[in-house]
Parts: sequence; structure tokens; C-alpha cells
Amino acid sequence: MTELPPRVARLFHNYDVRTIDAERDRQLVILTVLAYGEWEDIQWLFRTYGWDAVRDVVARDLQTVRSLPPSVLNLWSIVFWGKPLRPPEPRERWAPTRSPEPPS
Repeated sequence: MTELPPRVARLFHNYDVRTIDAERDRQLVILTVLAYGEWEDIQWLFRTYGWDAVRDVVARDLQTVRSLPPSVLNLWSIVFWGKPLRPPEPRERWAPTRSPEPPS
């Protein structure tokens, strides 16, 4: 099990950090650090997971649930793809971000 460094572990106040594995829970770690981390935490994130892994998690978040706050998604959209997100239409602001999966 790969433990989180204490500086990063402090961001997971709603979790028992002893149960978080940095590799197994990579998506949770990346999203949490991007949303709540400081500069040193983000540097650790890129050293640990690399540019491509962080970009892939952000892209997946954009395409699915959108668990990152809009301002955070917008920042990382600029960093990774060089352009901000389109501002949401008024109706979109109130639309659900999660939709049920159709039955198989």
C-alpha cells in the first residue's frame, strides 16, 4: 500500500487516510488535490502521477460526473487544452450533473 505524504493526507479530513492507497485510489487523490490542494500538493501530484494521468482524470471528470468545482475545471481546462470552458447557459446551471444509466 502506497501511503499519502502527511501534507497531502491533511486534505482527506472526511476519510480514514490509513485506508487510502495512493495507487489504488488514484482518481480520488487526483481530484481531491486539484480541488483543495496548495501549490506544493499539486507539485507532488504531478511528480507522483505525471501529466498524462492527471489530464486523463480531469478529462473523465469533464465528460461524466463533474465532481470538481467549475472554477477548478476551468483552470485545468486552460492548463491542459489551452482554452477555458464555455460558460454554462442559465438552464444548464440548474441541470443535473449526474444522469442515471439506461438499463442494459
